[in-house]
Amino acid sequence: MIVTTALAQGYPVRGIVESARGPATARPPVVPISEASDLLDASDVYLTATTPAAEATNLPRIGDAGLPAVVATTGLGDPLPDWLAACARRVPIVLDANFSLGVHLLRRALRSLGPLPSGFDASIVETHRRGKVDHPSGTAISLAADLGRSGLGAWRPADGTSAQGRVEVASLRAGETPGVHVVQIAGPSELLRFEHLAYGREAFAIGMLAAADWLVREDPAPGIYSLEDVLGGGLA
Repeated sequence: MIVTTALAQGYPVRGIVESARGPATARPPVVPISEASDLLDASDVYLTATTPAAEATNLPRIGDAGLPAVVATTGLGDPLPDWLAACARRVPIVLDANFSLGVHLLRRALRSLGPLPSGFDASIVETHRRGKVDHPSGTAISLAADLGRSGLGAWRPADGTSAQGRVEVASLRAGETPGVHVVQIAGPSELLRFEHLAYGREAFAIGMLAAADWLVREDPAPGIYSLEDVLGGGLA
């Protein structure tokens, strides 16, 4: 989807990094990271959405090549692993749990709520495709952190009991659902609901390409940045 969206928007895609070389006729070419030096030399930005294990091999090579990176891989850990921190000392990296522009508008809204009134509870329900391994999603954890600005404690997994004073998070895995996050703030006699629905994975590819544009346009110093930094700088 990243490649399809990039080509549709007129970006030249120099190549694709996979675990094994693709057919010689593949365009753009598909190569393992160990054979990607020519691709990296001809490129402006590296965009990636894979597994933490693959990133541990790939991203240090990207740092060696001096190439800015947009990283949508989740599950990298907190704090970030040493190899990723070392890479960020060499090149700028836009790293985020969710590259949907709509999700970041939602996060802004949640951060602006302020303290919740007495007697109000907050919860998050996230639904993704059945093959998504990590739960809750990185996005749900980020949303819970945003709600923490309302005076709530750390999130906890939903267990069917009241989570007063904390954010209760429930995870569902069903079919090929690309991503649904529902934030509920419930009081004694009313309910406020925020919902974000991704129609498809194109929503995340669009955000990654916006981040790639920002890296080229702003040329930031090496370090870790988020999509919020991209949005704060404005979108071309």
